[in-house]
Amino acid sequence: MRITMYIDGWSMHGSMRDAGIRPYGCCDFEMLARQKTGHKGAEVRVKFFTASDWHTDKLIDKQAAPRPVWSDH
Repeated sequence: MRITMYIDGWSMHGSMRDAGIRPYGCCDFEMLARQKTGHKGAEVRVKFFTASDWHTDKLIDKQAAPRPVWSDH
């Protein structure tokens, strides 16, 4: 069994910030996918993506260089 999990980094970051758990934002997404689907021996791929923020004047942490949109974990 193969599972691909897609993570929206922008929404995840906002949710952690709003919940007050940002410093504890580590998650084993592979384990989470296996637990939620019940396929304990599955091969899991995790894809991270995000959208550009069009409120660039409101961003505190502006990055000098763009980061890749996809990152295989």
